[in-house]
Parts: sequence; structure tokens; C-alpha cells
Amino acid sequence: MFAAAAAVVLWAGVAWAVSPVTVEHATEADFANGTTDSAVVTSEGQVQLGRELSVLVTSPQAPAVVSALAADGKTLYIASGSDNAIYRYADGKCAKFASPDGTLVSSLLWTGKELIAGTSGAKGAGVYSIDDKGVAKALWTDADVQYVWAVLRDEAGTLYAATGPKARVYAIEGGKGQMLYEAAPEQAKNILCLARGEDGTLYAGTDVNGLVVQIDPKKKTSRVLLDTNEKEVAAIVTDGKGGLYAATSDAAKTASEGTTGTGSGLPPGGAKTTMPATTPTEPAKTAATRKAATTSSPSSNKVNDTIAGDDDNNPAATSPAVRPTPSPSPRATSPGAPPTAPTMDGPGNAVYHIDADGLARAIFRRPVSIYTMVRVDGALILGTGNNGQIFRVSIKDDNEVITLADAEPSQVTALAMGGDGQVYFGTANKGSVGAIAASFAKAGTFTSKAIDAQQIARWGTARLWALTPKGASVTVSTRTGNVTEPNDKTWSEWSAPVEAKDEFIKITSPAGRFLQYRLALKSDGTATPAAGDVRLVYQVGNLAPEIAQVVVAEPSGPQGGPAGPTPGGPAAAAGATRTIVIQASDANSDTLTYTIEYREVGTDNWIKIADKLDKPMYAWDTQTVGDGSYELRITASDAGANPPATALVATKITKPVHIDNTAPEVKELAARVEQGKEGEAAAVVLTGQAADGGRIDAIAYSLDSATEWVTVLPEDGICDSNSEKFTVRVKDVKPGKHRLTVRATDAAGNTGYKSVTVNVGK
Repeated sequence: MFAAAAAVVLWAGVAWAVSPVTVEHATEADFANGTTDSAVVTSEGQVQLGRELSVLVTSPQAPAVVSALAADGKTLYIASGSDNAIYRYADGKCAKFASPDGTLVSSLLWTGKELIAGTSGAKGAGVYSIDDKGVAKALWTDADVQYVWAVLRDEAGTLYAATGPKARVYAIEGGKGQMLYEAAPEQAKNILCLARGEDGTLYAGTDVNGLVVQIDPKKKTSRVLLDTNEKEVAAIVTDGKGGLYAATSDAAKTASEGTTGTGSGLPPGGAKTTMPATTPTEPAKTAATRKAATTSSPSSNKVNDTIAGDDDNNPAATSPAVRPTPSPSPRATSPGAPPTAPTMDGPGNAVYHIDADGLARAIFRRPVSIYTMVRVDGALILGTGNNGQIFRVSIKDDNEVITLADAEPSQVTALAMGGDGQVYFGTANKGSVGAIAASFAKAGTFTSKAIDAQQIARWGTARLWALTPKGASVTVSTRTGNVTEPNDKTWSEWSAPVEAKDEFIKITSPAGRFLQYRLALKSDGTATPAAGDVRLVYQVGNLAPEIAQVVVAEPSGPQGGPAGPTPGGPAAAAGATRTIVIQASDANSDTLTYTIEYREVGTDNWIKIADKLDKPMYAWDTQTVGDGSYELRITASDAGANPPATALVATKITKPVHIDNTAPEVKELAARVEQGKEGEAAAVVLTGQAADGGRIDAIAYSLDSATEWVTVLPEDGICDSNSEKFTVRVKDVKPGKHRLTVRATDAAGNTGYKSVTVNVGK
């Protein structure tokens, strides 16, 4: 079940790093930037063959906007969202079939006996029956209705219509329409979709606030089941168990055309499979067969439920090109309003499942607009924009997502299930019609993006998980190069394909900075192989470490700040510790060790103070070196991760570090008493000089106190040199003996003291 490889190409003179690097592709996000041809990537991170995708009607023959589809066996009816035309496709030919009243055809329904069309426009909007000759007969119109977005029919023959711009649902019998439901104007302007449960309950989706409404057609009562986090509920289908699925379409939560995004950590699966739908010279009957979807589970040899099937509850799709833009409206805040829907993490539109008890949860969320949705056995098929993707979402236990097709037109606006085991889809901008078959493609490939090792690399093993049912196979090939573009002529040729078996397979591609791998999948069409969890191991040449910066912190301790334990050195005297912090890295991710040396500026001999440090930090006790200016030399080595012959180092010399651990000296300190006039207190004149090897930073005195200090300015008014004379007159000194102390502090934080005693007479 595993396959792997090891390269033996060695370049003379290259010192290969010891530690290999593993690149793993195991999730859909990992595979997202690769390209597929007749293959798809599932949300479980598995590469599989796609379903056969064929183009039936190309843009020159199709309407500009396919707003709805309806299938009668192998006959397909195509509604135009750009005019009031209905086309019929049969036996490989497509022709205009009917033109009911209205500006455009917005919905279709095949009842099993006749074709029903819903039309929209300022005049003629309504519901029409179309006979086998294409003659349209009005079944119901209403002056208040401009849009008929969806039509349903029950077993008794009653038709139901979802309408706008007054957000109503009508029951139509005998040419008359009876209103069953009308939304409040602040809640909705249009009912966009309908579904009908087995018990006859109707479900409607609205615009503006994105509501899912439950309607009892007999009692004409209604209630809101779900207030979604999106502005439109564009499609609803029932789940066959008393619940339903609701899909949303909010333009504000859709990625721009040509971009893709993620929801719940799920990026789009696979790259575009370009459809020729917009090729004006290609006739529909000779369109090249394309590939799309897989529904096979790679966890067993058994193929999952086919995407073919039928669902009477699937409403006709509607086109975003002809829907009115909902006007902004505040959400309903009335008491008893339904709770906001729970969501999967991430942005985008969603498919919500509402079970029979009314509990709702999101089972799909991506930054696409979901325009149409149908249910098949075990899965939902979604048509989306703005990147023309068709998704299959498993509605069993895992909610696996597969990209069935990625059409060239940007919007997939309609889906229909055919009795021939195919899913039909229609597109807009440009319009086309295609079919997704029940059979798998016979062959397909996945080609990874160029994997960048950052340096010339020796590529080792390529290991992958593979499932190959009978008649199927998976092979792997590789190629390497040293420029970003894989198709550059300097890249190597693809290596011979090797079948993925339970063994290690050599990667024979030469050493190079970049590598691509290609998975080739084959089958007989009845089942698909699957591959995933691809792991590639490479080893680059050993690169020297890099020292970005060395920071020597100011002294710590009572004189220079709070002192504490610092890794890398012995305990130092308070105020004399300098913390050395090294910022270094290694491109091979090798573990580094550090050596620290010093020398006095102007000398040649380096003296080692620390060796083989395993942390980039050291507490340097500067009392061991004496006052002066010093340089530090830091050496980072990867010797611990490489053989001695290939180990490399990086060295950095710091700017001068000035060490001053000597306190200033207070010299020539003298005190002279000045007796005050009669009735006045005496004063003391204090003189002296503060001297230091460095700059004097501050001078202060205290009178009979160890805590109350008074700042003294030097005679020139500024502490800016290594010697400062001072004179200060201390006033109002009471008679008796007094102790005067002078404190001098240098720029390094060292402090010196000197005291003098003075006797003030009465």
C-alpha cells in the first residue's frame, strides 16, 4: 500500500547536510495548487479519477444564460434566462422548441407527462404548459407577479409557484392561483426556491434575509425553520427522512472570479478541467469528451453510490443573471424569531441540513455562490459560481467533498438528473450544456506544483498511499530543475513511471532545487484508483549558519537594574553582569552551538570566555576583565549536526563594549559654616570634585539622612565630563554637629560616596 523512492545521485564537492527534510501532501489544501487532467482531489486529500464529462451544447447553440434544465429520458429541455425561449436537445441536436409569454424563462418542470415553464417579466409572467410540438398554453398569470422562480407539482396535479417581487407562494388549480404564503416586506422580496416533503409540506427559500420557511398548504400556515447567515437561500431539497437541505447564495461571501478560497479548511479540489463550451467553432455532436468527478471511496474496493438517480423534489434551478438584487433590509427581530444558523468555520456560502426535529448544521461551506442543487443517493450535487465548479457532497457520515467539474464558464446555474444515469448541467456567461456520466475516466493525471528545496537538493524517497482495485493502477514519475518554471528546457525529462506498490522506488531524477511529481491513474471505467499521503524526502548541501545580530545588554543588578539568573554563565557581582543575546539561524535547521571570545580594543589576542554553549545567551561577569573598551567575537557552529569534515561556522564581531565597574571618587570635599544674621539660621557651603574614568552622570548630597538626596549641579551647569567641580550652599542648618554626604554616579551606574562632619555654632 505504500510506495517510496531513494535517489543515489551525488555531486562531487557538495557537502550534504545530515538531516533530511520531508515534504508531505496529505490534505486537499496540500494538493490544491497542483493541476489535474481527468482526475480530481477530494476533501479527504485523495487523488482519484474523474467521471466522464462531455459537452452537449456549446455557446453558439445554447442561450447566453441557461436558467433551468428539465430531462425526459434522453431528451433535455433548456430554459433561456436571456429571452423567453426553451430549447430541446435530443439525438445530439439542439434547436429552439418553444417561446412562452414573458421576458425570459426562469424555471422548468418535467412532470413525467408534460413540460411546465415558469416565466418572468413585466408582462406575461406566469406558469405555462408546453405540448410536444412546442405550443405554450397559459395555466396561470397574475398582475402582481413578475418572477416565477420555481414550479412544483403534487400527485393530485396541483402546481405550486415561487414568485416575486412580493415573496409569495401560490397553489394553482384550474387556471386559478391561491396564495398560500406571503413574506413580510422587510423579510423578503422573492421566494427563490421550493421543495415538497413526502407529507405534502412545502419548503421555501427567500432572498434578503436568507430564510427557510415551512408551509402547510392545507392549513395555509407557515413558520420560519432557519434564519441563515447569508442573504439568499437559492436551492432546497428534501432528505427523504423528514428533513431538508438548504443552499445559500450571498454575493458578499463569494470569492471573485478566477480566485478560489477555503471554508472549514477546505480549498477547491484540483485545478480547472477546461471545457470547450465557449469554443465557437466546435459543434456539439463532435465535442471532445471531457472528464469530471469521482465518487469512489478509497477506503475499499467498492464503488460508492452512483451519481445517477432521480429526485422528484428537486426544483428547477434559477439563474443569478436574471434574479433581482435584494435590497438591504434589517433582519426580523420579533420575539420567537429562529436562532441564527450554526456555521462551519471560515467564510463563504453554505449547505445547511435541517433534520426532522429542526436542528440545523452546516455540512458544506466555501466562498462560492450556490445557484442550484440536486440530491442523488447518498450525495448532493451543487452548481456554483464564480468559478464554474460543480461539487459532490456526501450526505452520509463523512460529508466528503469532491469537485466533479470545473467549467470554463464562470457560473453553473442549472442541474437536472437524467434517466440515463447522467447529471446534466447548464452554465451562464457563456451559456452551455454538459453531462457528467456515471462511468469513470479511463486515465487521468495529477501533477504537483514545483516543490522548492531552496537550494540544490538530493531527492530521496517518494512515499504514497495507493488503492488500486482490479483493473486499476497508479504510477509515479518525477522531474527536477533549478529554475521556477517546470516547463523550462533546463528541467530534466520525466522519469520512467513506476507503479506504486508496497516498496521503495528510487527517484532517478538528478539533484536540483525544484521537483515535481506526477501521479498517473488508470482504470477500466468501473472503479477508480486512489492515491494520497505523498511524502518526499530530500537533503540539501550543508549551509553555514548566519548570525544576524548580537545584543550586549546594559549592566544588571542594584546599580544597573534588577539582577536575576541568566543562562550560560556563572553568578556575577551585582551591577557587573552584561547579558549577551545572539540572534542566529541555520538554513538546514541544524542545532547550533556558540563560542564567545573577547579582546581589548587595539589588541590582537582573543580570550575565550564561553565554549559550546547550547543556548544563544550568556551572562558575562565583566569584573573579570577590568575597565576598558572590548570587542566580542561570536562563533556559531553546526558541528553537532554534521560530520567534522562538513561542519560550518559563522562569526560576528561586535562593536566596542565599554566596561566601567569602578565607582567615581569624591575628592577635596570641604564644608564651611556661614553664620546667619541675628535671628537667622546658619548655612553650610559644601565644595568638592567628582572624578571618574568615565563620564560623571549625577551628583547629589544628603544632610543627616541616608534616603533624602538633593541633586547638585556642577559649576558649569552640566554633567558632561569625567571631572566635575561643585559648590552648593545648604541653607537653614540648625546648630549642632551634622553629617553631610555627597554621592557621585557615573554613566555606567557605579556610585561613590564621601562624607564630612560640620559643627554649626549657636
